[in-house]
Amino acid sequence: VLPGETACFNCVFPEKEHKTVQLMTGRSLSLGVAGTLVGIIGSIVANEVLKYILGIGNNLLNKLLIFDSLNNDFSIINLERNSECKVCRSLKNKVNK
Repeated sequence: VLPGETACFNCVFPEKEHKTVQLMTGRSLSLGVAGTLVGIIGSIVANEVLKYILGIGNNLLNKLLIFDSLNNDFSIINLERNSECKVCRSLKNKVNK
């Protein structure tokens, strides 16, 4: 996330949607995760950071990479930053100080 430039988690999944899912399912959005997936996604994130710092390759800025580990399939969804997002605005203010 580049504050004020790219979409953040809250832009994609607004807080009110979190509450709606919790009311509908009776569950929190905090779910377990397989440890092996943490390593896979961590490696992808580290690679994205290196590409960004070095200014090489195609990056995933304003994109959501979805990994379906059951079928070994990757999907990419383009995202848009919400100009009214409270999280992005507060992060941008902190970074610019």
